[in-house]
Amino acid sequence: MLPDPVKVEDTLNWFRKAEKDLAVAVLVLEADYIDESLFHCQQAVEKCLKGYLFWHGQPFKKTHDLNLLSIECAAIDIDIQAILIPVLPLTQFAVEYRYPGPVVHPSKTEATEWLDATKSVCAAIANKLPFPTN
Repeated sequence: MLPDPVKVEDTLNWFRKAEKDLAVAVLVLEADYIDESLFHCQQAVEKCLKGYLFWHGQPFKKTHDLNLLSIECAAIDIDIQAILIPVLPLTQFAVEYRYPGPVVHPSKTEATEWLDATKSVCAAIANKLPFPTN
């Protein structure tokens, strides 16, 4: 049986938003806006996870906590938690780094590693869907 085309399109919209966040993360990192790049990395992973949950009909809270979202996704597919390990710390960039305060800022090299990990994780989550996301 073919998947519901409306549900497919709505799911794809989550992944399209994630792709845009990834594109912005690349652009702002090139301009040396490291914290902002990592914010968009976090957003990309968050949107992929929410898209995955949406596809599976699982409600989710309004949260930026990748750990919480990973637990919710693991209830569907336990392998997702292992996939997410490299990017779970990105949660800190959803809020902490968006405002002034005492934080240790990552280097551009570290941010590039986070960006590469984000791309891999988003692709791995997308590959768990029964249709292509791009």
